[in-house]
Amino acid sequence: MIKRVVLFLDDGDVISDNRRRAAQWQKLLGEFLPPVLGGSAATWGEANYLVISTYSGTYLEDLLVRAGGDFRAFRRLEQVEWMRRMCEYVGVPVPPEEQCLEVAERAWRHVIPKLRPAFPGAVEAIRRLRAMGYDLHTASGDLSDQLELYLAALGIRDCFGRLYGPDLVGVLKTGPEFYQRVFADAGVPPVQAVVVDDKPQCVAWAQEVGARGVLVGAAERVGAPAPAQGPVLCLASLADLPSAIGTLG
Repeated sequence: MIKRVVLFLDDGDVISDNRRRAAQWQKLLGEFLPPVLGGSAATWGEANYLVISTYSGTYLEDLLVRAGGDFRAFRRLEQVEWMRRMCEYVGVPVPPEEQCLEVAERAWRHVIPKLRPAFPGAVEAIRRLRAMGYDLHTASGDLSDQLELYLAALGIRDCFGRLYGPDLVGVLKTGPEFYQRVFADAGVPPVQAVVVDDKPQCVAWAQEVGARGVLVGAAERVGAPAPAQGPVLCLASLADLPSAIGTLG
């Protein structure tokens, strides 16, 4: 019997438009933090943008090394560093570590449920894919508890099974091992997995371990859709996937 493929979707720049999300984050964070720590709304928004723009794979890998490879410690360190660096930019005193953690969690739990950054047609495409009988999971660089809030805010949490981020599989989304661990945890053979991402390198990593790839919107952002290990379905947006998925076999 031929089994239906299982879809593993990235969030940022696949479901959600990162540019719209960043603007909404800055506005909402700017509303939340001044009464708590001082400073102006505009300056907090600028600080968040500048700090998040440094979150390269190398920066996160360095934090994970400092955390001894423990994702609970990594999360704690990342949140403290986020608050510390923003406070320094805004010019307000940096709170003690425990207060940094408490304010950071209150901040993102305030902001994320209010975000509405989905690309046109993305929410409808996800609901349609689920109605067609496909199993959906995420395969994202964001942590699972934040993915819960992102997707709940869009009204599509119930369309997904596991919300895979680095914390669920113990490795950052910086190489093929991330996908190996995701597929193993989900109990899905790689040949049955389809990874939907906006980054050609992520699609290539998934293909390297035996999955198929769908590259969404990448041509307009980063140029040609290589590198990849084999054929890739290239789509302008996630909205096109329900009608095109049959071409994957």
